[in-house]
Amino acid sequence: MADIVLPDHTYLESNMLTWCESPEVCGHAFRQAVIEPLYDTRDAHDILNEITERVGFLDAWNGF
Repeated sequence: MADIVLPDHTYLESNMLTWCESPEVCGHAFRQAVIEPLYDTRDAHDILNEITERVGFLDAWNGF
């Protein structure tokens, strides 16, 4: 049960820059979308940025 649903893209629908940690691999990896979003979803980062902008602390969020 939820009062608000924030539909996120699946990993196949979104781009993502991620940090790979040792001991296996060290560095950054970029995951690229392989399909267009199937439904009315948004990337999680876009959702979080809009929420922080609406509540008034986007500048502080970007400062982190």
